[in-house]
Amino acid sequence: MKQLIVLIGAIFCSLSIFGQTVKVTGKVFDVYTGNPLPDVSIHITDGTGAKTDENGAFSIACQVSKEITVSHVSYEAFKFICTEQSKEMKIGLIPTSYNLNEVSITS
Repeated sequence: MKQLIVLIGAIFCSLSIFGQTVKVTGKVFDVYTGNPLPDVSIHITDGTGAKTDENGAFSIACQVSKEITVSHVSYEAFKFICTEQSKEMKIGLIPTSYNLNEVSITS
């Protein structure tokens, strides 16, 4: 009987860990210039998301152990796992550079 009670207690403790929701807030900025980045997309693997404001600030609620992707069309995407320690984030994005082939214009 004692083993059954311990087993049930362990199951309830593990379920509460997976159901924890954390409010993640932070700022997204350009890693080279330090300027805040507006309209950056923040997506969670469960389908929810948010965007940064004009100051690069965001706030989103996520469950512990879910993956969060921070992306912008002109920058490399950044991914991290939501934990209890990721409540206040400062995320620096690296600009992408694309080399284009030579273009010749003749008239």
